[in-house]
Amino acid sequence: IACDNCRSKKCRCDRRVPSCSQCRASSFICRYQEGGRRGLPIAYINSLERRLRETESALYATLLAHNEQDIKASNFGLLKPPRELSKTERQDDWKRLPLQTPEQLATWFHEKQQQAV
Repeated sequence: IACDNCRSKKCRCDRRVPSCSQCRASSFICRYQEGGRRGLPIAYINSLERRLRETESALYATLLAHNEQDIKASNFGLLKPPRELSKTERQDDWKRLPLQTPEQLATWFHEKQQQAV
């Protein structure tokens, strides 16, 4: 990560501390931005969200098969999955429906059954 001066000039920073070569040569105070990380790439976040949807679908199918005691019902092709939610709706669901206790899992499963109807 470049220092503030090198970033503003768009030049290569050697990231030396306490002062990089560019700042030392220009007699500038060399400062590095703290916490300037941009976060995770959007493609990675999207793949995690897709994987989460797949995992929730697998959990739903497993609970449905277990609930009905019917092995044939566990075939993913025969199950009607819950309707797709928007990103905002999914985030609201995650806050509203945690999966940390058996009771919360049962509530989540009931909600997904209602969405599939």
